[in-house]
Amino acid sequence: MDSTIITAFSQIARSSLIFSSEEAFNHRNFANFIAECFILAYNFEPIGLTSQGVFINFVCLIFLINKVAMKTVTVNPSTITVKWFIIDAQDVVLGRLASKAAGLIMGKHKPAWSPNQDLGDHVIIINAEKVALTGKKRESIRYFNHSTHPGGWRNLTVAQVQATRPGFPIRHAIKGMLPHTILGKHMSSKLHVYDGSQHPHEAQKPEVLSLK
Repeated sequence: MDSTIITAFSQIARSSLIFSSEEAFNHRNFANFIAECFILAYNFEPIGLTSQGVFINFVCLIFLINKVAMKTVTVNPSTITVKWFIIDAQDVVLGRLASKAAGLIMGKHKPAWSPNQDLGDHVIIINAEKVALTGKKRESIRYFNHSTHPGGWRNLTVAQVQATRPGFPIRHAIKGMLPHTILGKHMSSKLHVYDGSQHPHEAQKPEVLSLK
């Protein structure tokens, strides 16, 4: 085989491997990749390819990209790596803590994230009773519940709820940011909220995540 053909296809293969990686998938790399393929198409002209055939060769290269470099990667829970994170809620604003934890639980920090799959990680939150709320939200935010029985309504502030259930405000905020579906209910099982600094998940070797 002619050395020009070998060189051209080796460059295509090398570029395809770089472009197919999830980290390199962006519009700038795609534009550079197309330009490179167009230049490679002209490299075939010295071996007898006419100028009219350059366009046909370019189309063939694009077809090769679609078949090799731009395959859709579908992952499932059996092939994904699930990590454990631990977050200290002491002096961390509730909204920021909840948004970060919800993103980790849904797996939005992963390139392979898909809205119809549970690819998230486990999140452990300690010192739940020491979470921070800005302004007068500790008294203004209220949690309403009704037992469906006459007179069975409750309208409690954050301070009143934390007196008996210190981790409830964090659980309530995070679950409100998860999908309100069966999948979201399954995702919420990856949330672990504890009072104090102790937790029973040392065997999982959680990775410390600081939000301060």
